[in-house]
Amino acid sequence: MIKNRSTQSWLLFIALSLIWGSAFLLIKRGNEAFTPLQGASIRILTGAIVLCPIALRNLRKKYSKQEWLFLFISGLVGSYTPAMLFATAQTSITSSTAGVLSSLTPVFTAIISILFFKNKLSAHQYFGLALGLLGAIMLATLKDGSIDFSNMSWLLVVGATFCYAINLNFLKFK
Repeated sequence: MIKNRSTQSWLLFIALSLIWGSAFLLIKRGNEAFTPLQGASIRILTGAIVLCPIALRNLRKKYSKQEWLFLFISGLVGSYTPAMLFATAQTSITSSTAGVLSSLTPVFTAIISILFFKNKLSAHQYFGLALGLLGAIMLATLKDGSIDFSNMSWLLVVGATFCYAINLNFLKFK
């Protein structure tokens, strides 16, 4: 184990960045062999298999039908639908475009939390959101990597990030 917390934090940050960033490339490569429906289903099934031992250990609690319904809807809105939307979008947009657009998740999460859950954000949070949004706009409008707004597939990625935002707020506030 690394003793220096700063070094450990940076290494974890780099590892997370590589894992998160490679997901878009892997989706694009998966689309070469599978349909978006198949690719999204494989992603969700693989995640379910990996998490199954943890889930089975924690299923001792008796859940009501309403709680099971909420968990199902959360999985559908927060995992399966975005996976399907990303895979479908990446049949006609680049993985880098999908990655840049996915950075809209915090912005949508904040908007939903403010409008529907009356959440209050600090000045630091507003600054961070503005900085992130500015970065996304700059990356999306660069000449070499710009989004082709005539190809409406980018809206599928925006829809996926909106699904993430809805799910994150429901998990936090409900």
